[in-house]
This record gives sequence, structure tokens and C-alpha cells, in this order.
Amino acid sequence: MSRNHDRFQTFGLHPLVAFGVVAVDMMLFGGEASTGGVSWALSVAVAVTLAVPVALLQRYAYRDDWGTAVGKATLLALLTAIPTPIPSIFPAAAGVLGMFRRPALPEHKPEPEPARALVQPAMTFEPEGLDTELQRVIDKHRSSHDG
Repeated sequence: MSRNHDRFQTFGLHPLVAFGVVAVDMMLFGGEASTGGVSWALSVAVAVTLAVPVALLQRYAYRDDWGTAVGKATLLALLTAIPTPIPSIFPAAAGVLGMFRRPALPEHKPEPEPARALVQPAMTFEPEGLDTELQRVIDKHRSSHDG
């Protein structure tokens, strides 16, 4: 794996995540600016809620591990909750980095083996020999308990 690929993976965001965070941040800033900051509590709630789809997209679409995806989602939620549009520069730049990332190769999953019987019969019984075998097991059990 190249060093650039590592950097893109570390600092990059899936472009859909970057676009969504910037769009939500701009919409929230419009509400905060028009209400004089009264709607800031709403911005915090939206930012926390936005962290869930961001983490899922980073994990499954960008193929980050869970820790990295949740960390990026938490950081983006914090930046989105700040009542200025300035923090939108960071997700936008990370989205640009994410666009130039080489797509990760799909994980190789080996083909499953054909299903096998979990229990192999020790011996096969003929229908007429079943009574004889059953009687032998019963007799053996009785003799072990008798003495």
C-alpha cells in the first residue's frame, strides 16, 4: 500500500459524507444566524444525530475500521455543532482527499466448504437387526448396574 493511500485513508472522508456535512452545516448556520443563536440547541441535536450515518458511511462505503469511523463521526459532529460556517472547510478538504483515494480491494472471502454431516453413523442397522442391537445395549446397561 502506498504512503499516499495511507494518508488518504487516514485523513479522507467519503465524498458523500463531506457533501452532507457541509450542506447540513450551512443550513444550520442559516438558522443560527437568523435567530441570533437561539437555535444552537437544535444544531447540537442535529450534529449528534448526523454522527450515526457518518460513522456507517465511513465504515462501509469508505472501509474505515470502526474506531476510525466513529472518531471521524464524532469530530464531524463537533465541527457541525459549532455555530459558524468556518469549520465546513475541514470536511470539504477531507472529501477532496477522499475522492482521490484508490478504492480498497474487496476482502477475499474463501468459498465455503460443502456442508457435511456433523455426526457420522458408527454403524448402519438393518431394520430387522435393530431389535437385536437394541436388546444388546439394554443387556449391557443392566449388567453394568447389577454388579
